[in-house]
Amino acid sequence: MSNDWKLTKKIRIHDYFYKSLEEWTFKTHANKEKTYIIDVEPDTVVVFGITRDDKVLTLREYFLAPQKRVLSLVAGIVDKEKSLVEIAVEELREETGCVASEMVYLGHLIKGKYTAGLVHLFLAKNVERKYEQQLEDSEDIEVNFMGLEQFKEALRQGGLSPLHEFAVAYRALDYLGKL
Repeated sequence: MSNDWKLTKKIRIHDYFYKSLEEWTFKTHANKEKTYIIDVEPDTVVVFGITRDDKVLTLREYFLAPQKRVLSLVAGIVDKEKSLVEIAVEELREETGCVASEMVYLGHLIKGKYTAGLVHLFLAKNVERKYEQQLEDSEDIEVNFMGLEQFKEALRQGGLSPLHEFAVAYRALDYLGKL
C-alpha cells in the first residue's frame, strides 16, 4: 500500500471574515478519490508571557462559542506583511499593554486533520505592563498575572482550555525548565 495522497481539486464553498470552507478532493493512498470539507484558517501566533519573578501573564477573555469568560493567553492572526516576531510583540502589546525583553520562537503546530493553517508558539520573557490595552471591537479581555504554581495547577485541572494555548504553555514551561 502506498502512503502517497494527491490533492487533485479545491473548490471554495464559503468565505467569512478571516476563514473559508473548501472542498478538497484527493486521490488516496488506496488509489480512491475522496472529497473532504477543509476549514481554511489563517496562521496564528500564541504567546506565553512570564515576568522576572515567575508570574504568568494570563487573560480572562470572553469566548463566543462557549459563551463565557475563559482563562487564556495572548493570541492573534498572522498578517503576511509582518514577521511572526513582530506579530507576537504587537499582539502582546495590544491585548495586554505589556512588553517583553525577549521573544523566543518555540516552533509551530498544525491546527488539525481537517483544518489548514499553523499555530506559531512564542515565549515572552521578562514581561511587564507599560501601556494601556488597545482592544478590537471583538475583544473583551481582562489582564492578570498568576503565580507559577497556581498557573501549573490550573493547567493540571483543565483551567486553561484553548488547545493551542495549552500547548504553548507546556512548551514554554519545558523550555524554561519549570514543568
